[in-house]
Amino acid sequence: MEMYKTKAFAKINITLDVINKRCDGYHDLEMIMQTISLNDEVTVKRNSSGDIRLFSKGVNIPRDNKNLAWRAAEAVKKAYKISDGVDIEIQKKIPVAAGLAGGSSDCAAVIRGMREIFMPNKPISDFYSIASSLGKDVPFCIEGGTVFAFGLGDQFKKLKDIPHFYVAVAKPNIYVSTAEVYKALKIEDIKKHPNTKAVIDCIDAGDKNGIISGVLNVLENVTANKYPVIETIKNLMLKNGALSSAMSGSGPSVFGLFNNREGAEKAVCGVRDILGIKEVFLAETLSPQAFREEF
Repeated sequence: MEMYKTKAFAKINITLDVINKRCDGYHDLEMIMQTISLNDEVTVKRNSSGDIRLFSKGVNIPRDNKNLAWRAAEAVKKAYKISDGVDIEIQKKIPVAAGLAGGSSDCAAVIRGMREIFMPNKPISDFYSIASSLGKDVPFCIEGGTVFAFGLGDQFKKLKDIPHFYVAVAKPNIYVSTAEVYKALKIEDIKKHPNTKAVIDCIDAGDKNGIISGVLNVLENVTANKYPVIETIKNLMLKNGALSSAMSGSGPSVFGLFNNREGAEKAVCGVRDILGIKEVFLAETLSPQAFREEF
C-alpha cells in the first residue's frame, strides 16, 4: 500500500474522576471515554525521500516535531527501521486544545497508517507502547468506541457500546492548559465525584437514564470556576433540551447529550447565535464497529 486515508475521531468524557495525586506529580484517573463522529481527515502517503513532511488544511497547526502526528511517524520509522519517508496531510475539523483528543486522534491515525503501509500483518496492539509514549489517550484513539480508562489514563478496558446519543459540542474561544488545570486541582475540595462503576453498570444494561444522570467531570471544579462561559454553555445546552451536559477533558469544550437530532441541532444553533461561539458542532456517538467502518 502506498497511501492510507482515514478519519480521526474526537472523544468526549462521559465521566472523569481524579482519584489521587501520585508522588511523581501525576494523577490517577478513572474515566469513561466515548468516540464521537466529529473528525479530522488524515492521509499518510509513502515517499522515497526518507523525510516526514506534514501539510494541513483548516486550522494552522505545527508541521514539525511539535506535532504529535509528525512524532508518531518518526517513532514508528525509528522503531521499525523504516528508510522511506511519509507525507502526512491533516484536514482539521476538531478544535485544537479543546479537550476532545484531536491531536491524539491524528497521532493514532498516523500510527494506523504507518502500519497499513509498511507492515499490515503486524497486530495493531504491537503499536500500543509507541502510542502511549506519545500521549496517554492515543491507544484509546487507535481503538475507539466506549472504554473505561484508569491509571494515568493509558490503561483501558473496553465496555459495551453506549446507547446511541446525538451530541452537541461547543468550544469557546479560550485556551486551557491541561497541566495548569491538574496543578490547580485540590482533590480534597471536590464535593462530588462521579459514580463511575454505576455508570458502567448502566452502559452494560443499556440504561440511558442511568448514564445521563451519571455524567460528571471533576475538572470542572477548576476550569469552569475560572471560565464562567463553560457553565453558561452547559445551561444553554440544558435549556435547549440536552439530557445532560458536561465539560470534556480539561476543557474548555462542552458537550450535551440528546435523544434526537432535532434537539441537538437546536442546541448548536442556540450556542452559536446567542453566545456567538463559532466552533459548535453536531455529532453522534460511535460504536467500535461504526468507528472502523468509517475508515
